[in-house]
Amino acid sequence: MRASVDRSFLLLFAFVALAVLCAVLSRAQKAPVDRPHPELALDYTFLRSNAPPGACGCFNLSGGSVNAAFPLGASRWRLTADATFAHTGSVANSGKSLTLNSYTVGPRYMLPNGRFPIHPFLQTLVGVAHAGGAISQRQNATVMGNGIVIAANLGGGIDLNAGHRFGFRLLEVEDSITAFNNSVNNYQNILRVSSGVVFRFGR
Repeated sequence: MRASVDRSFLLLFAFVALAVLCAVLSRAQKAPVDRPHPELALDYTFLRSNAPPGACGCFNLSGGSVNAAFPLGASRWRLTADATFAHTGSVANSGKSLTLNSYTVGPRYMLPNGRFPIHPFLQTLVGVAHAGGAISQRQNATVMGNGIVIAANLGGGIDLNAGHRFGFRLLEVEDSITAFNNSVNNYQNILRVSSGVVFRFGR
């Protein structure tokens, strides 16, 4: 219970900090906006998930994600696609491994950034997730059913320009929701934190 409260507080704090930063940036004098370009981000991704029913506490997974964003005209909107792959060798000290893959797509909105070289954004992505590893095998279906389920990522992040073609994803924080069978509520609420590099393409 305490871990769940701590995770919720961390997520709330991240969103409040992002909102405050965006409010400050929106008051800055706006500079001419360059024509947006397609982007590809390569990130390290950390996940903290609630434990299966009957297990103790939460557990961590780590891995990577590939994220592509395509401008919708000259607007602040982007069509975004994300593929994330994460693994842990032991779920909640059970000794059973878990590999979690997700594939999501949806809109991203780029918030005003004034003259600053940082680019905050908010996004809502939906798609599917797949669980593999010992904990997802059929004999353990009461812990986490295997197969493909609905998934969603809700959150945002901040990018830092390091040049016309290159940048850094300083932080991306999301609430990742999956619906794997656990024989109780078929619901997982996962804190997802990513950071990496961003490449831009086009003339």
